[in-house]
Amino acid sequence: MKNFESIKVFLILAISLIGFSLQGYRITSLQVSNASSIARLNEVEAKIDSLISNVEDAETIRALNNITLSNITSFQSGPFAKDEQGWWVAEEAMFRFPKGIVIGARNTFCNYGEGTLSVNYPESLFSTEGNCPEGKGSVVFGQANTASGKYSSVLGGYKNTASGDYSSVSGGSENIASGDYSSVSGGSENIAS
Repeated sequence: MKNFESIKVFLILAISLIGFSLQGYRITSLQVSNASSIARLNEVEAKIDSLISNVEDAETIRALNNITLSNITSFQSGPFAKDEQGWWVAEEAMFRFPKGIVIGARNTFCNYGEGTLSVNYPESLFSTEGNCPEGKGSVVFGQANTASGKYSSVLGGYKNTASGDYSSVSGGSENIASGDYSSVSGGSENIAS
């Protein structure tokens, strides 16, 4: 009888252990399934967001396609109109640009000043070759020139610097006008302080 009771207890323990193992396996599988479902839900949400974006883009394109010729011609009646050769021409008028004007490429290394003018070659080999009118009211032409003084100018040449207030370099290469009211007319590696 003792053996029968021992076997009975052993069987109950073995069955309980198997039951707990199966329950643990089910919990683990539910956790994996839950993580997989969450990942699938995130994918579906991303696809829905993409579809919404595509619908908004399609609506924008539809709206742009509905612009009438009269809307386009009314735009052309602004300050600029195309001439017979395809050039945009301004009506006889004055224009005011409080911040500044950059013609050609923008120098990404330049901290452009207020009321400045810069003319750059549109496709410089290096961004550092662009002109930089940093000073208030400064003007820069040429290539890789800098006008950092207030109301300073570099009118041409290569790698010239007008750093003094009201200073000017007319041209040449690697000239520096560092003093206030100083100027260099041209040449190479001249310094006016």
